[in-house]
Amino acid sequence: AALSGAVPVLAWLQEFVMIDKKNLYYMTMIIVMSAIAQIFLSRAFAIANAGTVAIANFTQVMWSYGFGVLFVNEKPTISGILGAFSILVGASVAAFAQARQKKKEQQAKAAGTLARNQTLACTETKTFVLCYDREISGER
Repeated sequence: AALSGAVPVLAWLQEFVMIDKKNLYYMTMIIVMSAIAQIFLSRAFAIANAGTVAIANFTQVMWSYGFGVLFVNEKPTISGILGAFSILVGASVAAFAQARQKKKEQQAKAAGTLARNQTLACTETKTFVLCYDREISGER
């Protein structure tokens, strides 16, 4: 098994070409920007609502595809466009569901039906919405 993995590596090493300064600069900038983006994403998860940040992070693939088409002259394909559209629709549905849930929680808290350390969890089906109280540990 180890030998089967070594054969492609050996073939790759024979065709090795040293990277030029321009591409080394680009690769270094990609690494630096990716590290900075990851730091900001981690900080966003720490200070913001994780559901909202996760929805925004979910669209990362769509943005990468769009930037590739705009800046790197990638050719858009039907599957790429449909994939980006489906990600956009999925993120929108998740965002609207989260906003709806938050609105229900705020209405319930305003009506005085929830204690300060509770939140309302709702499950929506085609025929009804089932909501129940859920205890939260700690402050948000």
